[in-house]
Amino acid sequence: MIDNTDPAHDDRQTLEATHGKVWDEEEVAQEFKVTAIVAPKVVVVRKSDGRVGSLTFQNQPRFYFDFQPDPGFGDD
Repeated sequence: MIDNTDPAHDDRQTLEATHGKVWDEEEVAQEFKVTAIVAPKVVVVRKSDGRVGSLTFQNQPRFYFDFQPDPGFGDD
């Protein structure tokens, strides 16, 4: 298998400049329920509205970013 994890190890500021909102492990647990891990992505349910989607993550430091809502769950 190919290792698809991000080797860049970007800091939070760099990730925010590129991808917008970024979550650390504690923040992602507050806002989302993680239902599956398929590196380098996690499948999540947003707690505020039940929206299903995915986040990309990097390992060191562990940050989650680039929320992508599942288009099959109510996008217009």
